[in-house]
Amino acid sequence: MNVGGTGFSTNGGTFSGSFDGYEPLLVNIVKFLRTGDPPCSPDQTIAIMAFIEGADRSKALGGVPVNIKDIIAAARAEAKQRRSW
Repeated sequence: MNVGGTGFSTNGGTFSGSFDGYEPLLVNIVKFLRTGDPPCSPDQTIAIMAFIEGADRSKALGGVPVNIKDIIAAARAEAKQRRSW
């Protein structure tokens, strides 16, 4: 079964593509575990986690909009602090 989705914002909608299964994800996970080379940049990781954090915050506040830019800035500051050890 293939599934997909469309994301909407104030700028319109964007089709997110189809989902064909977890095999591509697993290939990248195994490659990462074998090489230690992450499949995406730290900035991409922060953006993904900020999106998830923003969704969690919005839900906890009853669905109000949250500022992802603030979440990203806080995550970058925390990442920078962690790298300083």
